Parts: sequence; structure tokens; C-alpha cells
Amino acid sequence: MTPKMKATLDEEVHEAARKLFLSSSVADLCKNEATPKQEEFLLHVFQAELAAREENKRHRLMKRAGFPTYKTFEGYEYSNIQFPPLFSREELENCQFIREHKNLILYGPVGTGKTHLAIAIGVSLPDGPEDEILLRDRAGPEAGRDPQAGHTRETGEGPAEAGPPDPR
Repeated sequence: MTPKMKATLDEEVHEAARKLFLSSSVADLCKNEATPKQEEFLLHVFQAELAAREENKRHRLMKRAGFPTYKTFEGYEYSNIQFPPLFSREELENCQFIREHKNLILYGPVGTGKTHLAIAIGVSLPDGPEDEILLRDRAGPEAGRDPQAGHTRETGEGPAEAGPPDPR
């Protein structure tokens, strides 16, 4: 193993130990006393633990989100969606509007995929669904339900709308 490869391996072990909230003495001990094969094995163990923690975190966040079912963008039928001129399907699927702190309002008749789309957005977030997402699937009077029209009226600026444009 070349000195450059050893230095890279030492740095990877140190970084993985830091992410696992282990003291720097673990990485120093490994650097000074472990053989390269032992160091590679330890790095493998650290990376496996980090991956398991990430998976557990995602699972915990999904459970806490309380989604009624697991949905993704795969196979979603976009024929019922009307995107505003400055907003695209790609921006929706990569959740750019969340990073830009913009709102998304989904409205339309029953069965057009609003809940599916909202769940798919939450599932696709890199860190899992967090508190920024509010999924309200049974809108009542407090959400602007118009009982005479039989659909939800919501106002505000948002990058996308599902269903026909608001008649107001």
C-alpha cells in the first residue's frame, strides 16, 4: 500500500469514526497500530454501521410521517396534473420547491392522485419526510372546503396545482 493510499484510508476511517460519534482516539489507534487489512476491515464495519443507521433513521421518519401507504413517483399518472409555466415535473420530483421554501398546493376531484403525489414527495426526500410536509387528505371547513361546490378551495402561491384551475 502506498503512503498516499494509507493516508486516504486513515482519513476515511477518521471521518467514519467522527460520523459515528467515536472519539478521535479510535482513528488514531487504528492509524498507529492496525495493519492496512485491519484498517480496511474496520472501515468496512464503520460504513456498514453508518448505512444501517441511515436506513433505520429513514424507517423511523416514514413511520412518524404516518403515511397511509407507501407511494413513489414510479408509475404515477401525470395526465391529471397542470403545471404552472415556470414549474416542471423534474422540479417536483427532485423536491426543489422544498429547498426553496415554496408551497405546493394540490387540489382537484377525488381520485386524481393528490394523496399519492404528496406521499411520493415525502418518500423521495433525501432525509425522509420531516415536519415541513403537511398532508391533509380530508379537508374540513378550516381548510376552505366549499360544501356547495364539493371541492376544496385553497388560496396562496404554490408552484403546482393538481386538477382544474380555481374558478375564482
